[in-house]
Amino acid sequence: MLNVSIVLYKTPMEEVAPLVAALRQNACVDEIFLVDNSPTHDERFATLQAAYIFNGRNLGYGRAHNIAMRQTLDRGTAYHLVMNSDIRLMPDTIDKSLRFMQENPDVGLLMPQVFCPDGEIQHLCQRRSTCLHAVSCRAERPKSASSGSN
Repeated sequence: MLNVSIVLYKTPMEEVAPLVAALRQNACVDEIFLVDNSPTHDERFATLQAAYIFNGRNLGYGRAHNIAMRQTLDRGTAYHLVMNSDIRLMPDTIDKSLRFMQENPDVGLLMPQVFCPDGEIQHLCQRRSTCLHAVSCRAERPKSASSGSN
């Protein structure tokens, strides 16, 4: 019913493994794609319960997700979830999201509410994003939230 893609770039295994394990706890998740844009192949990712796709170069975040989304479309899977490797899900997030999408067939894109590690709401949706806004948001992120990930 749902495939998931996670783009990696020099991402620590310790960050990815718990997320893959948590996703595997949900019966609605069919396939998990780890799309690696890192310069070197990391065999450890192939040991996870996920399809490991090594690009050998940095294709960019969007293009890497498109590789996995193409497979989702080719297989006829109903939904595709784009995730970052540093995300931690509340236990019912996927079920609630799928239920909402099924009850609202006119909706094509869903973005759940995201929280910072301190519990504060992280405002990700912007009507008009600017370079200055992106720089200020990055400057405001706690160091632990932005270090070591894509």
